[in-house]
Amino acid sequence: MALSEPEGLLKIAIADLETAEASSDPVVFREGAWGFWLQQAVEKALKAWYLQLGGDPPLTHDLRRLLLLLEAEGVAAARPGGARSTHRLRRAVPL
Repeated sequence: MALSEPEGLLKIAIADLETAEASSDPVVFREGAWGFWLQQAVEKALKAWYLQLGGDPPLTHDLRRLLLLLEAEGVAAARPGGARSTHRLRRAVPL
C-alpha cells in the first residue's frame, strides 16, 4: 500500500529525528548538526499534521508560522507564558 503524503512526510520526520539522535555526540559532531536535524524533524511533522487536516503547508522553515496554521485549524498548542505569548506570536508571525 502506498503512503499518503502526510504519512510520507512523517516517515521522513522520523528519519530526521533518528539522524539527530545519531549526531548528538558532541565529541563527534558539532552542536549545530543535531539542532539542524531536530528542526527538520519538527518542521516535517508539523507539515504532515497540517496536510492531514486538509491544509496545504507553505514552503517555510518557520516553526512558529506552522504552529499558528495548526492553531487556526483548531489544534491547541501549548506555549510558555500563556495567552500573552500567543498574542506576541500572532503579531510577530502574520498568517
